[in-house]
Amino acid sequence: MPRKIRVQFPCAIYHMTSRGDLQDSTSPEHQGFQGWDGHPDSLAAAKHGLGEDFDPGAGSALDAATKAAWDYFKGAKSLPSDFFTFGYDAKPKK
Repeated sequence: MPRKIRVQFPCAIYHMTSRGDLQDSTSPEHQGFQGWDGHPDSLAAAKHGLGEDFDPGAGSALDAATKAAWDYFKGAKSLPSDFFTFGYDAKPKK
């Protein structure tokens, strides 16, 4: 594999997983790849933000997804056939 690909490919995987889809998939607001109306100022967008405005804490699906993304980036873990296996973190009841 050419050096340029060896360097860029892990970076692409890291950015794809860690910055968006992989971590978002652990949010109850993203569970099941729900649709979005595309309007950032809508009531639906506000509800979405409130629905994921919490830190699920240590041992959460979010932590597992973040650790996996780091392991993929470092090459410590081989790339899976399905990235979305972490489930989601339910928002704690107040």
